Amino acid sequence: MKILLCGDYSSVHTELAKALRLNGHSVTVLSDGDGYKNIQADIKISASPPQNYFGKLWNLFFDFLGLFGLRKYLSFRKKYDLGRYDVIQMINPVVIPAFGAIGNLMFIKHLEKHTDAFYLCALGDDKTWVSSCLRGSFKYSPLNRLTFKNFYRYYYSLKYVVSPAYAYLDRYAVKKAKAIIAGLDDYFLAYKDLPNVRLIRLPISRDHFVQPKYKDLEKEPLVIFHAWQKGKELKKGNDILHEAALSAVRKYGEKKIKYVIASGLPYEEYLKAYNDCDIYLDQVYSYDGGVTAALGMAAGKVVFSGYELFAEYSGKAPNSIKNVGVNASSNLAQLEESLFYIIENTHVLDDLKHKAYFYALNNYESIMIAEKYIDVWTEGEK
Repeated sequence: MKILLCGDYSSVHTELAKALRLNGHSVTVLSDGDGYKNIQADIKISASPPQNYFGKLWNLFFDFLGLFGLRKYLSFRKKYDLGRYDVIQMINPVVIPAFGAIGNLMFIKHLEKHTDAFYLCALGDDKTWVSSCLRGSFKYSPLNRLTFKNFYRYYYSLKYVVSPAYAYLDRYAVKKAKAIIAGLDDYFLAYKDLPNVRLIRLPISRDHFVQPKYKDLEKEPLVIFHAWQKGKELKKGNDILHEAALSAVRKYGEKKIKYVIASGLPYEEYLKAYNDCDIYLDQVYSYDGGVTAALGMAAGKVVFSGYELFAEYSGKAPNSIKNVGVNASSNLAQLEESLFYIIENTHVLDDLKHKAYFYALNNYESIMIAEKYIDVWTEGEK
């Protein structure tokens, strides 16, 4: 099959493309590199350069109207002739953020002319998911801390609901897709009432899988790694995770606990940063772990992230400790309880590393995931 994957989300389309090519398919990835992550793409759309304060305000106004990025899209159209594809899949209705709402709408209409099989992968902020969060469809969500005082820090999420241009773009993309493929439980639950919605887990390449490392913690420190996304503290709960990690350092001492923070790294550098850790802090407001959590599990780490729908760990462990990871709580006391329990019970630490690795191997391995995508796409041809 000849396949075009448009947009990217923490390398989901890039990893999927690698697996599809190994299965003999011809695949092109078109994206902006997912912002600062600078992920590789066959056709790379440059992101908009940073602006000063007044430039940002000007861009926000035009972004709300849907006009921001329109010139960039028209420039792209002149430069590239995409040709015909058996399958085109976009990741999120806002395929290329730098194109803005109207630019992405025009882009999707252009893509429709190049295929009879058009699919939507539901990942990242969009109208359907944001609306579900605002309605209280989840017990907790990344919008839990939204208030009148800090709403401006949530503009990136809220614009999909409050901007008529973005709302229309979302409706159009959902209507035109033959199927909607959710990559996480959170998105599947948000979309589940729409027709033809599937859940396919995130693709992780085999070269990211590493057998768990078991340390002698009498001789080596336990390493806590924190994947901190600057600017997303309110949505991810990085400040809460940080306090829990600092509490562990204070309680057990720097000789026993080493705390490492990684923030704003390009994707390839980030992949190297967590190699030596034992515990991986991701986020507290998600039902499911994202790409960072999946990578941590594949590397045999105990991940603190979203495990809301998983069974609890056996024995006397706190309820937030699940059978393959820790369902990270926004309650600092509960978070500390789980963290301290794992530090003090090294057999649980080692067992969770083992279970996380094999769960990832059975649920995220990219060749297997690619076959599931092919099944959905070929089913759509019938």
